[in-house]
Amino acid sequence: MAQCLQNTSLQCLDYEAAEAKLRHAREEARLGCRAAEAVGDADGVARWSDALRTALSSFKEFRESLSREELLCIHGERILATYHSDASGLHRLTVPGGVSDLEALQALNACYVNVFPASTRGIISDRYLTWFADQKDVCARKVSESREIAIHLDVPDTCSVDRTTQQAVLLSKNLVFADPIEQMLIAAAHACTRDLGLPFPYLYLRGSDPGVALRRDRIEGFILVAVPDALGKGVSIAASGRPAAA
Repeated sequence: MAQCLQNTSLQCLDYEAAEAKLRHAREEARLGCRAAEAVGDADGVARWSDALRTALSSFKEFRESLSREELLCIHGERILATYHSDASGLHRLTVPGGVSDLEALQALNACYVNVFPASTRGIISDRYLTWFADQKDVCARKVSESREIAIHLDVPDTCSVDRTTQQAVLLSKNLVFADPIEQMLIAAAHACTRDLGLPFPYLYLRGSDPGVALRRDRIEGFILVAVPDALGKGVSIAASGRPAAA
């Protein structure tokens, strides 16, 4: 993937300004149409509708003026700006509305290559994108709305025990297993700041899918590996979780 341009930060500000302008135009059109409809002003409704179409066309032209690499880097920088962790070990980030989960992974890949240009691999191999595309939580997400992620990457007392024990530990802490896409996005954001440094201390990290775990590979970055439950005990497989009420 091509390296991001040096002026990504400025492009990011331009993109956010364009989005804000479109949001303002939508709200104005909504209120204007409502007021016009209230007095039976059909011409007024048409004028506000035309104004909104113009704003949408302008935003579309702006997006189309950006290359795919530029757009991915912009999205990646916006995601990274939201990434942080607190003293309790809770990692948070936000995928903006309008950006799919797969685009978010590709965007973080683009940012990683920009931050670490000497690297010969990204954070995640493209071959895993198809797997994520079929995941229930990825398919069910309404892309127009943002995805708020808050997870504990590794929960204490869940390493080297079977899944049943892991589940009991999570329940005692009012947590549920994190979804694989949440694990991968958090790990990817962390890697952009640490050159693939592990955000978790164990070899494997298991979430809501009992048959796969996240692992760092020196060649391919973060990968998914099959982990039959028989391997759970005695192997460094920790569990990641998110607040049950989230």
